[in-house]
Amino acid sequence: MLCGLAAAAIWGGGAVVSRHLVTTSLDPISLVFLRYVGCFPIALILVAPFRERVRLTIGWPRLVALLLLGGPLYHSLLVAGYQHATAGGGALLLSGLLPVFALGLEYLHTGALPRAGLIGSAAVLAGLALFSFGSEISDLSFSAFLIFAVAAAAWALLNSCVKCWRVDPIGLAIALALLAPIFLPIYLIGSPQSELPATAGEIALQIVYHGWLVAIGATALFFTCVRLAGAHIAAVLQVMSPGFSVLFGVAFLGEAVVPAQGIGLMLVFGGVLLTMSSPAHQAPVGERALQTIIPRSIPPGLAARTRWSRW
Repeated sequence: MLCGLAAAAIWGGGAVVSRHLVTTSLDPISLVFLRYVGCFPIALILVAPFRERVRLTIGWPRLVALLLLGGPLYHSLLVAGYQHATAGGGALLLSGLLPVFALGLEYLHTGALPRAGLIGSAAVLAGLALFSFGSEISDLSFSAFLIFAVAAAAWALLNSCVKCWRVDPIGLAIALALLAPIFLPIYLIGSPQSELPATAGEIALQIVYHGWLVAIGATALFFTCVRLAGAHIAAVLQVMSPGFSVLFGVAFLGEAVVPAQGIGLMLVFGGVLLTMSSPAHQAPVGERALQTIIPRSIPPGLAARTRWSRW
């Protein structure tokens, strides 16, 4: 549980850093590029002591799925969301919608929706609506809701995959960082800026905080919590993240929180906790359900396991 709380605090601060940089100096693609500039060298260093753990014993289709769900594309989407929402609002959307989508994945597996899950999901949506209406239009727009909804759906599926496939959290964090250069052509083509229009301090802030603390530290802490305590406990602890984001946003960015937003925040917290208390929700998505979404391995005759034998 301490791993989950630490990850929530780091992510809470990460929302504030993303909101500050994406609205003042850097575009989302550049911010994600700097994130991996920071975490890629650390991943290379960690390969030697964690060699066996980096050898993820999963098929290539599953590795590709994890890379798409938790790699550079996901983080580009997440950072872009903070162009349309405050740090606290964006983090609240992500953490509030995460258990709702996790409940939906469970419904695909069991075909049933527990009453607690339905009531909790309704409370989450009501809290998000109250938080939105209680803020200025720039704090939480429809675009923000759409972007963070897609991000929450991807993260919920990633959590279930990690638990169901018994993926090593440390190995996955390192592997995702090592595979990030695959997306370098997208950055070179898609970045609208020929050079980074930011100060050295801002660039260093992004590299250190998101490249080191978030990409390596918080990711490993969170997946360790998923592996040891289960996806439902990890998601419950993650609900603390927007609380940290709101506090840090008020302290460092001067973001205001009106009483209506405070009530909405508490509704979301309560709804998430109620949703996560559902017995059906606490069980990870079944292997059969995930098998219909992502195949177990590539066709016979090809190597079915991902090996980083060169390291």
